[in-house]
Amino acid sequence: MKQWKKSGTTSVQIMYNPYTLDTVVKVDGKKLAENSKLRNRIAQTSHLQEWIEELPELLKDEYNTHSFDILFFGTEMDYYDVREVLCRATKKGFFQPRLAWEPAKETKDKEKLIDQVFHEIQQGPFPELKSKQFISAYTNARNGVFNVCVVATMSAGKSTFINALLGEKLMPSKQEACTAIITTIQDKQDARPGRWRARALDSAGKVIETQNDLTYENMQRFNDDRDGKGVAKVEVTGKIPFVQSDDVSLVLVDTPGPNNARCESHEKVQREYLKNNANSVVLFILDPAYGKTDEKKLLEEIAESMKTGGKQSRDRYIFVLNKLDGRTSGDGSLESSLKELREWLGKFGIKNPNVYPAAALPAMNIRLLNSGKLRENRDIRDANNSILNFNEEKILHFEQYAPLPQSIKDRIANKLETSNESQKALIHTGVVSIEAAIRLYVQKYAKTMKIRDLVDTFHKQFELSGGSEKYISELMQSISGDQQERKRIQEKCKLIERNIQDGRCAKQFRDSVDATVDAVKQQVLYAATREKNECQTRFTKALKNLRGSDELSVQEAQEAVNRWEVSSGELSSQLQSEIQMLLEDRMIAAANKLLEEYKKKLCSMAGSLDSGQLMDIAVDPFRLIGVEKNDFQIDALVHNVQVEAGQEWVENTNKKWYKPWTWFQEKGFYRKIFKTEQRISNVDLQQAYLGSTEIALHKVIDDFAKFAKEQLDKIRTLYTEEFDRLDGVLKDKLKDLQDATTNEQAVAERILLAQSKCDWLKEIVEKVNSILEI
Repeated sequence: MKQWKKSGTTSVQIMYNPYTLDTVVKVDGKKLAENSKLRNRIAQTSHLQEWIEELPELLKDEYNTHSFDILFFGTEMDYYDVREVLCRATKKGFFQPRLAWEPAKETKDKEKLIDQVFHEIQQGPFPELKSKQFISAYTNARNGVFNVCVVATMSAGKSTFINALLGEKLMPSKQEACTAIITTIQDKQDARPGRWRARALDSAGKVIETQNDLTYENMQRFNDDRDGKGVAKVEVTGKIPFVQSDDVSLVLVDTPGPNNARCESHEKVQREYLKNNANSVVLFILDPAYGKTDEKKLLEEIAESMKTGGKQSRDRYIFVLNKLDGRTSGDGSLESSLKELREWLGKFGIKNPNVYPAAALPAMNIRLLNSGKLRENRDIRDANNSILNFNEEKILHFEQYAPLPQSIKDRIANKLETSNESQKALIHTGVVSIEAAIRLYVQKYAKTMKIRDLVDTFHKQFELSGGSEKYISELMQSISGDQQERKRIQEKCKLIERNIQDGRCAKQFRDSVDATVDAVKQQVLYAATREKNECQTRFTKALKNLRGSDELSVQEAQEAVNRWEVSSGELSSQLQSEIQMLLEDRMIAAANKLLEEYKKKLCSMAGSLDSGQLMDIAVDPFRLIGVEKNDFQIDALVHNVQVEAGQEWVENTNKKWYKPWTWFQEKGFYRKIFKTEQRISNVDLQQAYLGSTEIALHKVIDDFAKFAKEQLDKIRTLYTEEFDRLDGVLKDKLKDLQDATTNEQAVAERILLAQSKCDWLKEIVEKVNSILEI
């Protein structure tokens, strides 16, 4: 970095590499002290944007001055962030910096260099680096997906806004909440403009319909499927107009709002996008009547995700104040309205939000008019009126309120000067500025992350290929030793080759694998049964400790069952969790032990092989399986009993005046009244429920035992196949070594080839490492 300082001020040099996330700060030419608060703050973060907003305060407090000459060495986008922070601090009056910028290499240069290195690797001498796996890994990293999640509550104009971005009336738009499904729209640059393909999927992810020419009516039909058993998600592909060919693969994600989610999974998907994820942007659409309950709930989640990540976390949230096309001078200044919105967002803890004014409906109609897709005279008239209105009314020039870097604002202003009337009106709607904000985030964060991923992909493939300089050097040394050493290797190779040919070692170890797998099966079954018995004992004890009358009413019995269901559910969950841990520990431990033993066996047969050169086997973790609900019914336990219900008066009808012998009898008497009620025996109820629970617990054990057997059989097959493959690799290596030691000319040629490969690999590694330099 060059020196830049004015006499009497404190100079600060900041070098930030967005590809490696390395930061170097020097003050007056010296590195920051060990106890420097600025140094410690930088060490706690990764991205520049996570700490840059604290820079003015930290510098002022640490160096007890407000005058600084700051030289920033980095990319253009990062420079704009530094400049924005310093400008805000200057306006507050406590900081007086001078800022200079030394440009670093941008992502566009890096992508060209990455493609060049990949082409050289494909032309190079290592077949391992030309494999389908390597090409696939490179392609996946090169074409990384970037999500733009559009979030809004009912009637904020979300669907219309997406249509404006697409330049196509594709998403259903109504006054009430109309988005009932998850829709993803992925950009395909090679697609024909205006043609969209779609797959409709059910809740299980199964494709139930495809459309090669998707229409508005198709999407309306998908959304109107209200039974909850049909379309749950629609995957759309096509050319998104504002996405440039050198951008990452952008995906617009439209999720149902919280007031119209068809199932809980929709809300879960929405929450995933709200988390602090650098590989996505969230567009939050609000209408001028913002402040609804559902909006507040979403904003609370957004505020929570913005607590970490600093400016980057704030950049990924774009708040769009939509439906401003009807605004007039009588509504007051738009700047005041945007300030009020920012203050309202601030109540949720959202500081310095990126707020963009927009009018999505006119933007959509203007784009449809330009593409010749408006058919109705009324629609054409409305679009032309919008063009006239937005161009004449300065209060509707929303692009001037967009919080974009000045350089991007300048480019939009230059485009205004050279555009026709309809293009000018489209810019004034504010939608073009929002598209620029999305591209800005992609350029600043997503592309740098993609470049890191690509470099990591190269390094990982180098490691897997075994083509490092150290490996080649050791190979050259082993085949160019003295004759006696070569003879010893040759004899050892013959011995190992005989062992492999007759299959004794392989068969013996496969028997060991079988025995180990069978033993683990027994251990798993024993452990699972033990856990089940312990769970059952605790539950039985809990039931026996219950106190109550011998007979219960139906309501009392049902309430008791409900309480037991809660206890049973807790015990079942605990049982599943404990068995899961047992299975994972035993299966993974057994798998790793088998592989390590086999590595040792191979290395003992061939001293030139190192265990680090052998392929590892990845074992998937055990996944918890579902447990059916205990559908216990009390109906069969109900019986009728007679219970006293009161008394009734019975008159002595035999007593008469003409019967003197009845004169001294009573006039009547009271007798008891009985009624029939339904009762359930407390003992019978407990015994019946316990039996039902035992059946459920047995099913849990059976299901887990079955799953464990399947997993262990898969491990057995996996390792058996890997052993065969490694045996084949070992045979090939032994043959190469044997040929080399029996033919001096072959040894010499092999050394030359190895040296050539080594030199080539050194050069490629240097080029790969240079990709991340700025």
